[in-house]
Amino acid sequence: MLVDTPETNHAQLGKQPFGQQAKDRNTQLMNSGKLEIEFDIGERVDKYGRLLAYIYIDGVSIQEKLLEEGLARVGYVYPPNTRHLAAFEKAQDKAKKAGIGIWTLEDYVTERGFDSKKYPGDER
Repeated sequence: MLVDTPETNHAQLGKQPFGQQAKDRNTQLMNSGKLEIEFDIGERVDKYGRLLAYIYIDGVSIQEKLLEEGLARVGYVYPPNTRHLAAFEKAQDKAKKAGIGIWTLEDYVTERGFDSKKYPGDER
């Protein structure tokens, strides 16, 4: 919730830069400890049937970790589900300033997601 990672197998977009790294890192984090979930005050499921929850492993936010490591962007902000928005934006800014991950590709990150046309077939 509140984060967006590049795609690995999208019907129209294909494999986006940093998508595989984000997927692999998420898997690594998810398998590294005790899982806890937290719901915000809004809907618990989005229009695609996906669970909207904050995910923690051993008390560490997976979303925040992916943002800090430059493997995700803040996105899909739908009030009232904004409890951790400020912390997520801070983590994103840290990665952006460090110029890591998705932030290494000029104009790749957009308000609507990731610009695959600018980096077609780029499997970073």
